[in-house]
Amino acid sequence: MFVSGGFDQVASLLAHADLDLAHLVDNNLTALEYARMRLALTQISADRFEYVNRLVSRRTKGDFKNIVFSMTPHIESVKRELGGNFYAYRSFLEEGEITYNLELAEETARELGERFAIHGRLLEQTILNRNFENKLDWGENDVIAGRRFWSFLSNNKNHWLSSDNNFEKIKGLYATSKIKFSQIDLGKDNLDSFGDVSLVYSSNIHEWLGIDLFYLLNNLIEHNLSISEKTLFISTSTPARGKGRIIRGFNF
Repeated sequence: MFVSGGFDQVASLLAHADLDLAHLVDNNLTALEYARMRLALTQISADRFEYVNRLVSRRTKGDFKNIVFSMTPHIESVKRELGGNFYAYRSFLEEGEITYNLELAEETARELGERFAIHGRLLEQTILNRNFENKLDWGENDVIAGRRFWSFLSNNKNHWLSSDNNFEKIKGLYATSKIKFSQIDLGKDNLDSFGDVSLVYSSNIHEWLGIDLFYLLNNLIEHNLSISEKTLFISTSTPARGKGRIIRGFNF
């Protein structure tokens, strides 16, 4: 069971975990829909290179390494030079012939809408938004959860898009309905419907709630989350810059 949190971090954990079923839960319905959109995108992409192209709506030529890692230094330097000016950043993309492709964006949005019923309003905020690629790493605060796409890929070498095998695993999990979505308030709702849980990723939800991590974990148990001494709990921390903390067992 995973709090949806930052999607790429969740997908990376899934890529390296041996799970029969994964529940993505969040009290924010938009965050869940965003995660569902990102997963549905794997189904209309032949490989991870096409996935990234469709995500940012650019028909970039070359290989996966070029589209991901060669972009990161440019983004960091442009951030410093342009100081958050999105229009100047767009000009930078156009000059580098890696500009937004409306035809590809409309094709991707149509596929996601017709085949997976992704909400039109979310598509307008993401795939159909010319500034969406900018927002993927500029850290804008809005209703869509945790982006930080380029920097996450740059700082985590074993991310879910780091290999064809990782990408295919996530694609397969979603295709076989092994990833479920639930709108849940972890602080209030009963959790017995999830069955026996072997791994819990709680993101940094305890920081958002303003409570101690162990208080949160005990609260999950009190709300009938079925765990055992073998259950792993993983949480992240903002002060630790998103680094994970692993807790084994349930004797808190």
